Amino acid sequence: MPRLSAGPALVICLTALFALPQMAGGYRLTKWGLLGLGLATLALGLLVRLRAYGQLRFVPWLAWVPSAAFVAAAVLLPLAASSFAAAHWPLALVLLTGLGFFFVTSVALREAADPARARRSSVLLLTATGALCAVLVLLQAAGLSWMTEGVPDGLEFRAPGTFGNPNWAAAFLAPLVPLSLALGATAAGARERRLHQGLAALLAIAVVATLSKDGAATLVAGVLSYLLLDRGAPRRRRVALLSVGFAGAVGIWIAAWQLDWLQSAPWLRGRWFVWQAALLLACHHPLTGLGLGGFLPAYGEAARELQRAHPDLFMPLSVLDVAHNDVLQFAAEGGFLTAAGFLAVVASALLLSWREGSPLTRGVGAAIAALFVNGLADPPLRMPVTFALFFFLLGWLAAAASQSERPGEGRPDAAGAKNERNTAKADRAAHSTTEANPTAHSAAQYNVTASVARHVLLIRFLLIASFALGAVQGVRYLAGNLYWTWGRDALDREGPIEPTIQHYEQARFFLPEHGRIALEHARALARAGKLDEALLASKAASALRFDWDDELFRADVRAHQLKPDEVVQMWQDLSARYPMLLTPHLRLGALYAQAGNVAAAIHEYEAVLARPQATRAGASAQAQATSALRKLRGEEPAEERLKRKRPSQRPSKLRRPGEAR
Repeated sequence: MPRLSAGPALVICLTALFALPQMAGGYRLTKWGLLGLGLATLALGLLVRLRAYGQLRFVPWLAWVPSAAFVAAAVLLPLAASSFAAAHWPLALVLLTGLGFFFVTSVALREAADPARARRSSVLLLTATGALCAVLVLLQAAGLSWMTEGVPDGLEFRAPGTFGNPNWAAAFLAPLVPLSLALGATAAGARERRLHQGLAALLAIAVVATLSKDGAATLVAGVLSYLLLDRGAPRRRRVALLSVGFAGAVGIWIAAWQLDWLQSAPWLRGRWFVWQAALLLACHHPLTGLGLGGFLPAYGEAARELQRAHPDLFMPLSVLDVAHNDVLQFAAEGGFLTAAGFLAVVASALLLSWREGSPLTRGVGAAIAALFVNGLADPPLRMPVTFALFFFLLGWLAAAASQSERPGEGRPDAAGAKNERNTAKADRAAHSTTEANPTAHSAAQYNVTASVARHVLLIRFLLIASFALGAVQGVRYLAGNLYWTWGRDALDREGPIEPTIQHYEQARFFLPEHGRIALEHARALARAGKLDEALLASKAASALRFDWDDELFRADVRAHQLKPDEVVQMWQDLSARYPMLLTPHLRLGALYAQAGNVAAAIHEYEAVLARPQATRAGASAQAQATSALRKLRGEEPAEERLKRKRPSQRPSKLRRPGEAR
């Protein structure tokens, strides 16, 4: 099966290169959909093409049990809680899809005509794709604007590759560096070796060009792990490398603590707050967690609790999609047992790489270690390409471990020789048993045949399940993204609202776990004047994610339904809950000014000026507050007073995303 053996790597390559920036979820949802369809195609191909099922073997328990146990814990443990997140089951399908990709990868690589060549070719395909992505990243860093549409302005976002974010580009490219080094170590000639070393250098330069700090740490971790997994290296060298790595990590944390990076560095202080919130939620639900997807909707209350306990702690006001730490997010959503299961997956992969000992298995183990390190500050297991890469590497290791344990195909070392001796001894014993007791031999043959039949049935079941999962996920993500894009475009054009509402309803049907779609659906309903339905949709969005825009939007909608004194009380309550927000003070200032309470209005506008935010929205809020204060104090120029309109009874314009918070 030469074509099918390259299929898993090809799926990752296509997922990495494919993006539709004009789509609402062009960098994530389209990639998730392509990954699902790729898994379905591979599983169907294996079902059709596989013939010699009797040759199939279970992979060693160390290769598959940790992965299966981790996914089972993440999916099943939250069910023991009294309630779990609304997004749990859709996101459980995502994890099961990863497990299916792991299984399909291991089968495709194990059953190739030349498994060793198939494994090498798949790694070569990955590094070649990484080289293409690296070239694009470098061109973008040099000024190319292609594939940078919709990406935030600024130096740190100039090189997103085909991923929509430089951190995600670095998360994919950095693990490929040890794979390129491994290909160079197993090259047939000096020219090929230099080629792979050059590719490794290109990938490393591209990672640096993204300006991703976590990407740089991932790169160092991958190369260091590759060197540490070399069993042939002198022990003194490995100890020295381990000491250098440990000292470097400790030194960085000491510097961060002493230089107050945790409160002052823009790239770290927000993550520091989110990590503490995730740990707080994990401690509240240590055994079962909140359910997959439960971190985001619970983040708001955790943030408020942290703010009460530590008023000086910096709290990010940007939209939050992940916890920026895979271990902590698994702990918050699945409990500490799930987080321990994830750590066991990584540890077992490194142990397998160490046991196999070949350069390629070392490279794969180092790539897994690099992804783990990346997951300490970014979300590689929440992004489609690195998610697929992680489970592909696990499947690759499983195939390599299974191949090395086949009789006569083991490693050319003492363990392989011992395996061959044991096989010959077993053959001689079986031959003598056959001559002495033919009936026992027939029974043994029947047992083997029954075992093979059960094995065949299990393999077929898992392939069918993988096909079904991939097909469902592919259709779900691609159709949901398409309907979301149609709804978003219609909402931006401010055309007929009913078709827009229908598009959002269809998008929510396919992607019920996507909170942003639910929030935009609520805005469309509010524009149509369906305020009660808008509130229901907004509450559904808040059950999927915590978003400041959603909180303020819901307050603006309720302001159209309450009495004036109730509106004031509502904004006061929201301001007391989240004192760092600016919009409640702006709304209260307008209401007090309308009621003639000038002193209270001035107090609210001064509160806005006392809470500067280093964002465009924050600057806009400061400008609004300054202008309002000038009017209240009589400092407004005469021509401006003539232009000013009489204020309405309450703010009638619903807040849009991006306005001051």
